[in-house]
Amino acid sequence: MRQIIFLLFLLFLTALLAFGDYLGLIPISLFGIKFYGADFLIILLGVSIAVYGFKFLLNTNISLFLFLFLLFGFFSLLYGYLEGHELKAVIGDFRRLFFYSTAFAFTWTMLNNPKRTIKTQRIIYIASIPVVVLSILRAWKGVSWHPNYSEGDMRAVSYASAAVLFWVFFDSSTRLLFTIDWGKMRLKYFPWMIIASFTLLISNYRTLWIIPLVGFLGVLLLSWQQGYLRHTRIIFSVIMIAGTVLVAIYLLKISQNQIYLLVEQKFYEKVLGFRFIDSFRYFIWREAWNRFSTSRLIGVGIGDRLEYNILSTQGIWYTRISTAHNILFELLYQTGVIGMLIFIIPQILFVVYVWSNIRNLSHQWVQPTIAAFFTYLSMFALGQFQPFLTVPSVAVMFYMIMGITVRFVYWGRRDNNLKEILVENRDF
Repeated sequence: MRQIIFLLFLLFLTALLAFGDYLGLIPISLFGIKFYGADFLIILLGVSIAVYGFKFLLNTNISLFLFLFLLFGFFSLLYGYLEGHELKAVIGDFRRLFFYSTAFAFTWTMLNNPKRTIKTQRIIYIASIPVVVLSILRAWKGVSWHPNYSEGDMRAVSYASAAVLFWVFFDSSTRLLFTIDWGKMRLKYFPWMIIASFTLLISNYRTLWIIPLVGFLGVLLLSWQQGYLRHTRIIFSVIMIAGTVLVAIYLLKISQNQIYLLVEQKFYEKVLGFRFIDSFRYFIWREAWNRFSTSRLIGVGIGDRLEYNILSTQGIWYTRISTAHNILFELLYQTGVIGMLIFIIPQILFVVYVWSNIRNLSHQWVQPTIAAFFTYLSMFALGQFQPFLTVPSVAVMFYMIMGITVRFVYWGRRDNNLKEILVENRDF
């Protein structure tokens, strides 16, 4: 039975990575409640509790704090409903903000041996193929992933698909970086870097261009500080990423010149000429802060929807309703300081655990750890600018990647401990 649950876990992980758009953005309505493909997690948790017992939700410090976060979510559900927010919205926010965090403990439990953990790394390239193919088809046909986008602002890639592209980018680049023998450099990962970069580029999202580049610089800095890379490899790495970006841009220009022109225009106007006061986030975040100011301790309750006035490019004021486009503001104004702290604590524990142990990992484990860790950081960063971490499939994937990363570190530490024991016994 446990092997069957693990196989279901792998299928679920692959489906989330490959078809996150459909599992997280297209709901099925039952009794007035919207269910997503990501909600298959409910069934997996139910079966896991029956097999492993309830205690698997509490078996690490991170799991324990996430469980406290879940308990606070039940309080927030009741509070939001009593505040008069629509029941469907309250239940939806409970799932997106709180319930999906259980994916961490589930993932930790499933990856209870090193071979299982390594398998998760192998599926990302397979899972990325549907995302890449669908994105290129949309670009070729000139159709955005969402009908709200006009031809003049074509978006070929959904941000819900960003996780697998981030992971492929960081995994392929770190495999090249951490190859010890230059003569055995696995050049097959160069095409994957280019494919991931090209697909992120045609997305026409500024954050999907910038975050991987910043993340790659972070990989180089971390690797250099921890002593994994010498100066010669750093130089090679800079040349490698520069070449990858140039190739991706060239491919875009010769294959999809219209999208290239859109990307070029957005780069000059929205990146180089960026002014926060001209962004709609200026109005959203200000309204979110104003609502937080009315109830700083526990917020206004989940299920609330931000309604705010915004100034159009024509100088006309109009009213919009949306999420906060920032996971921290979303939690802050709906759940207050308490909810924010309970959310942040397990994130800090996770980062400290990975960061403090990464130096002691062997090359076998440091490469997948860094790739998964920077995928997590990229997802967290994207969640500060898009309603990214409130998409059901993405929220589940976010906590699953946390669980996978912690397992990489765990098995790496265990291998080192076993080696130390063997050395001590040999000396004795």
